[in-house]
Amino acid sequence: PGKLEKSALEIAQGFARKPESALAGIKRLLNFSMKDLGDFLELENQVLLQIERSPEFRKRLRECVSDSP
Repeated sequence: PGKLEKSALEIAQGFARKPESALAGIKRLLNFSMKDLGDFLELENQVLLQIERSPEFRKRLRECVSDSP
């Protein structure tokens, strides 16, 4: 494969390792119209709360904390 294909594959594999709920939330935020900052910030808050309540987030947080010195 060419350099571009290799780079694209590496990026895709990186996304594949991310929690699906986090990627879905980020996509919703990116697609949100920036017309009303208040509405955007409310959506951002909802997305962050949804992510932090997910089992995957809690698992990764525990792993991160247990690996700390």
